[in-house]
Amino acid sequence: MKSRNKYATIVLDIKEFFDEWKEKHRDEMQSSESEEEQHRPLGWIAKDKQRFKEKLCAKTIELEKLELEIRNLNASLSLLKDFEIEELRKRLDVLMMDLRDKEDSLHKLEESNKRLIIKESKSNDELRCARKTLHKLEESNKRLIIKESKSNDELQYARKTLIDIIKEISTNDDHIGVKIMGEFNMKPFIDAMEKRYDKDEAEIIGPKLYSLWKENIKDPNWNPFKVVLVDGVAKQVIINDEDNKLNWLKKRIGNAAYNGVVAALIEKNENNSSGEYPILELWNYEKNMRATFDEGIQFLLNYQSNKRKRENEYHREIELHSSKRSQKGQLVVISDDDDDDDDDE
Repeated sequence: MKSRNKYATIVLDIKEFFDEWKEKHRDEMQSSESEEEQHRPLGWIAKDKQRFKEKLCAKTIELEKLELEIRNLNASLSLLKDFEIEELRKRLDVLMMDLRDKEDSLHKLEESNKRLIIKESKSNDELRCARKTLHKLEESNKRLIIKESKSNDELQYARKTLIDIIKEISTNDDHIGVKIMGEFNMKPFIDAMEKRYDKDEAEIIGPKLYSLWKENIKDPNWNPFKVVLVDGVAKQVIINDEDNKLNWLKKRIGNAAYNGVVAALIEKNENNSSGEYPILELWNYEKNMRATFDEGIQFLLNYQSNKRKRENEYHREIELHSSKRSQKGQLVVISDDDDDDDDDE
């Protein structure tokens, strides 16, 4: 492109030089009308012509060089274009391959997207089904909770009724009975006082100590418990063996009274009882623990069975006694008849 611009510049220079020469000598050539002037020696014209030829020759040589340079440049440009075209073709091939790869990837993504849409649709259907099932389960669970609560209320009522019945019929000799939670036995206090005082004084002091410890158990400000921690988490509430009152009871009154008070404290704590109102519990005295509802029912059935047996035995005894009295009356009547017969004879 640069050589072509240079060639055009030379051509323009030659044209300008020729036009300048014609403009310079136009008046002289037109003003000479005489034949002499027309045939006078044209030396100046020859000089200008010669000068013009030289300059034209020089420009021609320069022009030829430029043409050669242009041809060389065109050849180089042709080679360069071929190289560039080849490079462009290679790049185009690379781009086409990359485009095909991307089209393949896009196709795969579209297929994957279709599968995901199908899967999502299926998952949505499953989710809706799961939600419906969950809703049904929640409703069923609510009904079960209500039913369980009602059953628990009925069971508590039945247990309370059973406790009221067993409370009336049980004796100290029965292994199933009713226990007042938080209560403990007075006897260990009386026995401990009998070791220090005579029997009459012990029967006065012992009940007073018993009443004092009943009030201690009811005291809300007395908390003889401690919490056992495992890894910083509360695991169990136990009796505080460093409590001053309990240690005094153990040393001065004895282990029997101490164990009874401790058992009463544990029962009170387990039932969250303030001690203001007594809590009755169905109790298995053989196992020294709460009796189950089944154990209470079995005790009641056994009691009814034994009661019927006793009643049957009682009725049999009455019938037997009545039968004996009837037989005795018949013997008396027969004896009287025999005496009358003797008198007649």
